[in-house]
Amino acid sequence: MKTTIVTRKIEFYVNESDKDLKKQFYQTLRDFSYYTFKHANELVDTNRMVDVIKRGFGNSKNEITSEEMTEQLSGMFGCKPVSVPYKFSNQEFRDKLPSNIRVALSATINALYAKDRSDVARGNRTIRSYKNGMPVPFTKTAIRQFKFDVERRNFTFIFNGIPLITRLGRDRSDNKSILESIIEGKYQLCDSSFQIKDGKFFLLLVHKVPVEKYKLNEKRVLGIDLGINVPLYGAINDKKDRIALGDRDSFLNQRLKFQKRKRQLQRDLKLTKGGKGRGKKLKALESLSTKERNFAKNYNHNLSREVINFTLKHKCGIINLEDLSGFKKNTNDFILRNWSFYELQTMIEQKAKKVGITVNKVKAKYTSQRCNNCGYIDKESRKSQSEFECTSCGHEESADYNAAKNISMAHTKEFQKEIEKHASSLKLCEA
Repeated sequence: MKTTIVTRKIEFYVNESDKDLKKQFYQTLRDFSYYTFKHANELVDTNRMVDVIKRGFGNSKNEITSEEMTEQLSGMFGCKPVSVPYKFSNQEFRDKLPSNIRVALSATINALYAKDRSDVARGNRTIRSYKNGMPVPFTKTAIRQFKFDVERRNFTFIFNGIPLITRLGRDRSDNKSILESIIEGKYQLCDSSFQIKDGKFFLLLVHKVPVEKYKLNEKRVLGIDLGINVPLYGAINDKKDRIALGDRDSFLNQRLKFQKRKRQLQRDLKLTKGGKGRGKKLKALESLSTKERNFAKNYNHNLSREVINFTLKHKCGIINLEDLSGFKKNTNDFILRNWSFYELQTMIEQKAKKVGITVNKVKAKYTSQRCNNCGYIDKESRKSQSEFECTSCGHEESADYNAAKNISMAHTKEFQKEIEKHASSLKLCEA
């Protein structure tokens, strides 16, 4: 059965009544976090050292084959070059981190280093470094005795000998059913991690979920345009059905209320030098920031769920999303600065994976200027933010629908050639 990998963020705390023992367990978790970031940077440094030595062999006057280089390096380090980072850094952290953390961390850091190696060599990126507070990876064997506590309505488990319990709260994400499915064997637990953030402890639980089987049309594509008047507009490549989601005014009004209250609290803090009054205001400010973040997150959850429901209803096998890699966070547009478009796209991708829908990231260049009816591209066809009228064939349409329709076709070679041809003609005209 086809599966997809999903990560759930679940808060937890130490499940121990003895105060001294509880304090000791919390300190152990903090030590794991601290030594993990130290170990991660040691692994990076050791990987770098091996690369430098390899380069020295490669630059030597004596010709040497890769097999001979591996043999000489193995003799030098007492193990194969690929095992050097784990062997050397493992000696230092053997007594500080359990083996299930060391093994998972080594696999994670080495994989990321190998992935970045060519970009680092070309100068396209710097070598990764890690800070205290990074997620602490561990193999799935680190978690034992997962079970539901009926009285406390939460799940208890043992992590490296430390008794822990989840804090599900209102459980809007339905983590209870996820954990029940893992216990029942419906979902497969994978190597996961935990993280300490703002004094709270979170389990980043990774698990495999069976992909639900839906009869989808692999040639039918839903294109999604992220806009200003209508935050999310969807159109299908071979049908006239469409979907418009999000209310700009209601969303922004709510966020403006949060921001106005935050500014007031920040002004009050400047006037309060110390004491309990300042502490209360800081807590109020933190609480307000959390509420604003949760509001935006829940809003995006609802939008992404509606997108997937619409996609399944029309049996679309593909969703095309705009590639936001060139999007500027410091844009002057108010709506773009206040809407979490990246988060919305991520949520759509995650939900699409679960039901077997393919997600493409496509370049949206000229999609607002191109007529989806005849293919003619002209910036004058975009009459306003909401109106589109082709200057060639006269086709009139909602500007958001027209852009979404074009995005639904933007993954095809024909469409891409058309855009390249138009871009080339513009360069010739400028020359």
